[in-house]
Amino acid sequence: MRCVSILSYTVPLYGNHHIFPYGEMLVEHQGEEKVVKFSDFSITFNRERFFFRNVGDLYHPKFEFCED
Repeated sequence: MRCVSILSYTVPLYGNHHIFPYGEMLVEHQGEEKVVKFSDFSITFNRERFFFRNVGDLYHPKFEFCED
């Protein structure tokens, strides 16, 4: 699993129902690319859940997927 690019990224402020950043990213897994939505540091790709972490900072994210 690899994050190709982050398409949208929103840092939640007051009055929002989210507590973690959320948005959409383009991911590649085993030669297949797909746009997926992310929230609370997880995505669902072909009915499998993948977790990632932000190795950048809050306003300049760089996502790295965790190994099982």
